[in-house]
Amino acid sequence: MNRSFLLFIALAAYSVASYGQANVDFTQKITKKFDLYNQTIPQEKVYLHTDKPYYATGDTIWLKAYVVYANIVKPDTVTKLVYVDLVAESGKTVRFHQLKMKLGMSSGFVSLDSLQAGAYRLRAYTNWMRNFSELVFFQQTLQVFDPNLNVPTPDFDSTALDLQFFPEGGQLVAGLNNRLAFKATNALGRGVAISGFVLSAAGDTVVGFSSRHLGMGYFNIEPAATQTYTAYCKRAGGPWVKAQLPPVMPTGFAIQVDNFTNKNNVRVIVQQNKGGTAEQFGTLVIHGGGEVRLSAKIPLARKTSLLNVPRNQLAEGINHLTFFDEQERPVCERLLWIADSSRLEVRVSPLKKTYKPREKVELEIIAQDLQGRPAKANLSLAVTDAAQVRALEKHPQNIVSYLKLSSEVRGQIEEPAAYFDPKNTASALHLDYLLMTQGWRRFTWQEILQDSLPKPAYFVEQGISMVGSVTRPNKKSPGVVKITAFVTLSDTSQLLYSTESDAQGDFGFYALDFADSAKVLVQAITEKGSRNLLVKLKIPKPPTAKPEKQQDNLEKAAVEEYLKRLKDYLRIEAQIRKSGEQMLQEIVIKAKKTIPPDARKIYSRADATITAADFANRGALNPLEVLQGRVAGVNVTGSGPNVRVNIRGAANFSGPIEPLYVLDGTPVSLDAILSIQVTDLESIDVLKGASASIYGSQGAGGVLAFFTKRGSPNYDYTQEESPGVVVTKWAGYQAERVFYTPKYDKKPAFDRPDFRSTLIWLPNIQTDENGKANVSFYHSDAVAPAQISVQGLSDNGLSGVATGSYDTK
Repeated sequence: MNRSFLLFIALAAYSVASYGQANVDFTQKITKKFDLYNQTIPQEKVYLHTDKPYYATGDTIWLKAYVVYANIVKPDTVTKLVYVDLVAESGKTVRFHQLKMKLGMSSGFVSLDSLQAGAYRLRAYTNWMRNFSELVFFQQTLQVFDPNLNVPTPDFDSTALDLQFFPEGGQLVAGLNNRLAFKATNALGRGVAISGFVLSAAGDTVVGFSSRHLGMGYFNIEPAATQTYTAYCKRAGGPWVKAQLPPVMPTGFAIQVDNFTNKNNVRVIVQQNKGGTAEQFGTLVIHGGGEVRLSAKIPLARKTSLLNVPRNQLAEGINHLTFFDEQERPVCERLLWIADSSRLEVRVSPLKKTYKPREKVELEIIAQDLQGRPAKANLSLAVTDAAQVRALEKHPQNIVSYLKLSSEVRGQIEEPAAYFDPKNTASALHLDYLLMTQGWRRFTWQEILQDSLPKPAYFVEQGISMVGSVTRPNKKSPGVVKITAFVTLSDTSQLLYSTESDAQGDFGFYALDFADSAKVLVQAITEKGSRNLLVKLKIPKPPTAKPEKQQDNLEKAAVEEYLKRLKDYLRIEAQIRKSGEQMLQEIVIKAKKTIPPDARKIYSRADATITAADFANRGALNPLEVLQGRVAGVNVTGSGPNVRVNIRGAANFSGPIEPLYVLDGTPVSLDAILSIQVTDLESIDVLKGASASIYGSQGAGGVLAFFTKRGSPNYDYTQEESPGVVVTKWAGYQAERVFYTPKYDKKPAFDRPDFRSTLIWLPNIQTDENGKANVSFYHSDAVAPAQISVQGLSDNGLSGVATGSYDTK
């Protein structure tokens, strides 16, 4: 495809060749800069599929994260970590998790235990996305209720009406035929159907108007340079509301996009009243899907110019149109939509229309492309009790509407999925209203056209990262320093990493792979062996969030049913716990405390053991001096580096035999033992004669086994303080957790009522080569319909959704 093609049809004919040659440098410059920006600073999108639209304290948010490249919308295989956090209205982050990505997907959960009731923002983002505005983050408003309280009724003025105007292209210009879009909303931000008219300052009626979709619409107006205009409108049965139209610019540019009258072309009309010479040109640029699709010169010698842009040259989905004036300044912008055929068609069908309570439910899922070919796809499934869980709006957000629309448009979109409903024959027109009133861009042209691109502050993460810095006590840089990290995992296994700092003392360990939290010790040492350093680690923190009041938008009856069932469940759980406690009080269990074996010891018991408590404050300068006079038969002679030990009876014809030295389970030299700080010792075991034979011929002179505090599997690094060392706990990936659902194929040992709101949550359903997958689960005790939601991505990045239901009786 020629990505910088020129196509021009003027209302008054002139030479296309001469038009195409003028100021060609800027068209080439902007295409080159745009390509460089997208290659150097590519962007990502994250979408979260959650099991429910609202929750209660003590509940759990089950979620699936999908991460894609923003421009080509294919699974992101580079980033290996996505962050999910929960933000209160105050802006405080109350939950913060790190999810491990695989092929652009991950599943996780957010526990709501001990959380206060209220409105929250669920956010998801990668480290790389932090280089951009928070507007690129996935954000979803969630209500968390207290089961013991009534569902609050939103307090708002039902008569309030807000009317905003949006000139197509961005400005209202005198003497030109301007298209003026508008949007009317109520106090909750929902679109309201209205009708009204516009009056001039003299009180003359200029034009009438009425909304056409969710409070949105547009009308044409040709304003005068010195006039001001006021709109009056009202909703059915409501009072009149007035609003000022945007100020009229005496000179400038206006654009109009006709996306409907020609099936092959999009018509773009550019008007201006500034005038210009034959040598002056503006530039029209259209980009979409990460590519410049059109870069055309517009002669300013003419007041009106018309371009017919072939649809097949534009990107499917949203395209961004920008007009630059003769000084190469962006002065008009507009979004337009091109119908897309890249969709994953998903169907979900229960094998029966009706099930009984606690009966096994079986579902068949089929994924195909729009040509009917089987598609391999990774899908997430939520089945909920329709009496307790109801959508907050008729066509709520899903993966298709988010990736294709909501992630590209500013603000909340009402009923976003309706624009992708094949039954909605007016979706293209409705989308045009939306794009004229809620336009947005992921970058500014100033960012793209600057001489050099800024260096990103945040990098792409291929795993858990641990970064920090090291300085001398006087805060000066120590130069290149060797850094070692000891990571003790929750299962007591240990990982060892090493690296070097840069000349400024900054260092990092990257692509680490562990789950849950780990104990971390990071040690720095200069090339000359000095440890007189200060080490600091940069603890991962969520991006700062601004306080933001969330709007209530609830199906009160559904929430009340959900909380009623939840309250019954909590009451039953409390009774079970109470009964269990009473039963346990009647049972007395007597047993010796089991001490887990120390993995550093290959023997069952030592002939003698001395502990840190035995030699504390004894003034010993090395570990061997600790033994002096404390164990019968162990003789310590000499001092300092000349100290020696002999165990009575350990001799042959050549004389006394030196004992075997063992450090934390590993045989070592005497020098290694002498290098240990006495304060680091936890205990010393002495093995003589037959006891030492477990070490074979090496133990002929007896065994002295030294155990350090750091070598213990139970050692807490966080309690250690030492120069050149920092100790802390470090968060890894969120540990995996499986959604629990009871099985009723056998009678449970303890039977209890089952009215769970989420019947099943399966985040990783993979279709086979035939595009099919089958799942099964058991229904609850509820005699109510169940609703099914399936969302996901194919291997090549096609997004798709499916809904279904079944009844119970």
